[in-house]
Parts: sequence; C-alpha cells; structure tokens
Amino acid sequence: SGTDITDIGFSYMMSKLSFLFLQELQISLTSARVTDRAMISLSDLIRQLQRSLTYLYLESRNLAITDVGVTPFIQALLLLPSLQRLWFDIENCFGVTDQSGELIPDLINTRTNLTRVTLFLGKSGISKALMERIRGMISPRFWKFDIY
Repeated sequence: SGTDITDIGFSYMMSKLSFLFLQELQISLTSARVTDRAMISLSDLIRQLQRSLTYLYLESRNLAITDVGVTPFIQALLLLPSLQRLWFDIENCFGVTDQSGELIPDLINTRTNLTRVTLFLGKSGISKALMERIRGMISPRFWKFDIY
C-alpha cells in the first residue's frame, strides 16, 4: 500500500506469478502509482490462473484506474470457475463507472461456487442506483455479503 510501484514494476511482478499454481492471491495497491495498465496485467494473470484461483483479494483504493482497466479485470473474473471468495475494493476510483460496474451482477450470478463477496464501491464513479441493484440481486445468496 502506498508504495512507489508503477505499472512497469507491477506488470513485471504479475508476469513472474503466472508460472505458479496459485489458489489464493492477495494484492493491495492502495495509493500506488499504477494505472489501467496494471489492471490489464492483473487481468492477464487471472486468465492464466483460471483453473486454480479460488480466492482473490484486491484492494485498489485511491488509484488512477478507469473502466478501461476494470472492465477486462471483471471479464477475467468471469472466467474463474473455481472462484469461491472475492474481495474487491475500488473506493475513491472515480474513473470506474457503471460501464464496468454493470458486469458485477453477471460476475456474481455466473460464479456458482462463490460463498463470500465483499465489495467496496463507494466514492467511485458507480452510481448509487447500480450499487443498490447489486445489493438487491446478490445479498440473499451469500453467507457473507458486504457492499460499502
């Protein structure tokens, strides 16, 4: 969190992880100096881990990311048949709007193995109406569901 990591360093790190058989991945990029390029690198890694990844924790508050990076990230999550737990935090990422946010209900509804979801969508560009729709669509299904 709050590191001087940039898109180049993050992309390099993601490329090194692609050779592992990871079941859990936890990344905190809060206040890092990364952009959509980092999110796209992470999306590429997730596609490579689609058979093994069961838990993803991504804290990405206060980043200069937009729908350009978040859309492929959520699309990559749609490819994870074994995903059981998801923590996704895009608070204070004002460039993330309903354009990519509209993929969240699809993600939740198509990943049948999900047992726990935590989303931090507040202070992003996602509308309150979409946040409430997401809450109404998915909260009854999960043992633990949070949306902030």
